[in-house]
Amino acid sequence: MQHPNINFSNLTWGVFKNKHINCIFTGKLCSTKQVIWTGFIIALTASATLYINANYSSIVVTQHRRGDQLPRSISSENLTKRYPVQLKSLNKTTSDLPFKPATSTLNNVNKSKYITKGYPVKTTPQKSAGLQPLNPTPSAVKNASKIPQAPPNNLNNTLYDFLHGYLKEIENIRRDVKLAEIKLQKQPNKWELLDGYDTEIFDKIKKYPKVHPILMHASLETIRSILPVKNYYNYMGSRTACSIIEQNNYKGPQLLNKTCVTRIEELHKAAPINIAQLSVGVPFHKIKGINTPISVPSKSGEVLLHFGFIIEDAIVLSHGVVLTSGLALQPERCKPGRGPQTPKNQTFLPTYDEVFSLTENTGTMFYHLTSEDLPRIAPYLNYLKINTHIKVHIKRKKFHEKMLNLLGITSDRLIDGDVRAKIVYMPAGTACGRPGVFTTQLLSTLFHSHLPNDVLKMKQDTLILIKRSSKGRQFRNHGAILKMLKKVAGERGMRAVEYRDNPTPSLQQTMELFHRAALVLAPHGAGLSNLVFSRPGVVVMESFCIINLCFRNLMVNAGHIHHGYVNEDFRCLDSTAENYINDIKAHLDILGWKAT
Repeated sequence: MQHPNINFSNLTWGVFKNKHINCIFTGKLCSTKQVIWTGFIIALTASATLYINANYSSIVVTQHRRGDQLPRSISSENLTKRYPVQLKSLNKTTSDLPFKPATSTLNNVNKSKYITKGYPVKTTPQKSAGLQPLNPTPSAVKNASKIPQAPPNNLNNTLYDFLHGYLKEIENIRRDVKLAEIKLQKQPNKWELLDGYDTEIFDKIKKYPKVHPILMHASLETIRSILPVKNYYNYMGSRTACSIIEQNNYKGPQLLNKTCVTRIEELHKAAPINIAQLSVGVPFHKIKGINTPISVPSKSGEVLLHFGFIIEDAIVLSHGVVLTSGLALQPERCKPGRGPQTPKNQTFLPTYDEVFSLTENTGTMFYHLTSEDLPRIAPYLNYLKINTHIKVHIKRKKFHEKMLNLLGITSDRLIDGDVRAKIVYMPAGTACGRPGVFTTQLLSTLFHSHLPNDVLKMKQDTLILIKRSSKGRQFRNHGAILKMLKKVAGERGMRAVEYRDNPTPSLQQTMELFHRAALVLAPHGAGLSNLVFSRPGVVVMESFCIINLCFRNLMVNAGHIHHGYVNEDFRCLDSTAENYINDIKAHLDILGWKAT
């Protein structure tokens, strides 16, 4: 079949990349559906071009990704959802700009009261100059009555109010920014790189008027009252293990102000959170050898708990660095990756009104997602669930979508690659293996709120043995160790469960299993990340294949009890049931699960 040689001079390649018609341009055999779609799109485009050219001097067509709100210039609402092309008149003002702007998704928003956390916030009257307050999208207005007027399960009122105050400050800054008045400009090729862990970051950022910091801070006493976890523990190993661990870069006394103990009775002695633990995840100084968060400007005696930035007229790169007006703002992250580089053709970057940047280089791996990426979004979830037009920038994998869907972020809002936006929200990053205390605990609490009430009431009565399908991350004596666990559990009225990744249980099954965990035994590996679903106080017995203390840091700051094992020559997979049985019984006795 010969296809006509059609010259669409006013269309971008975004149309040609459409999945229904690209067979024509690649020489592939077209299906019946694709042929029908081809004729339909050609007819529609031709008629639209004739109509618009009769009324305007020129048109612009920009590419839209799945889930974007399309213009209402095409009459059929169903058609706009399926047809990935936007037609927009080009007037003298916009024609001078070096990009093709997308129509604002807020133009036709119902201007009712903005709601944060279920509380109405008073907004200033609208001015004709443009939209000032950030109002909820029509879907948020429709569902406003469904927003809980009380804290979710396990979220205490003090923490709830504390978060509400932070989100209210974000809304105030957002209102001052005035989305409708932001003009996207061509970004320069030279940048000043500013890292999120720079101790002078808040002073250096002052010379960039388009970057607005938001600081979450409180006194140590207030922080202790709002955090869900109240008891924190040291970590344990043999004398040899402790000697090796303390020579590591993640020294416990310096990083956490905690000590490696050698007796189980000492390990179970709890203490309140200390200032060094709060330095994890934020810029810090060393004071008398102990990591201490930097001081909050003009807030004497208050501790920096979390922070973020609202950035105007910015480009978000595929690896999470944000570019704006000569600044490359890089969140603290596990691996720096490639340096910031201005996209060659800014004109054709996908453009959005507002984007929440969650991307980190290592975010495609399960541990880094659950421990370093997802905690960053936790303080902002209610804000994002209400303002559904805000896109979330993240490296997309199936397990990303499942976990974000559970937290209320639908898949159609997820974007990746290099994009630009009028407003970018960038939360504080996470250093490799050192997730922040507040965000980690908040994420765990939010996951708990999605569990059924009958599961929430169950006892922590389960011993879990993790088995990876990779032979390089499973005990060679796995069967004997599992048999030992089942015997110990049976003697105490508990249960022992093998958690394996082939086949992988559903997310809901995993959450319910680890919520009931009393003790978890595993070689070092990403399966231990599932402790984010657990209640505080779980004994975590980790056999080190290498000295990587990321899980020790995570467990200490989440209120768990970490017991590390270092075998001769780090032969972690050669462990036997005899290596663990006495320690397991001692831990369970202290937890109150005595043999009958």
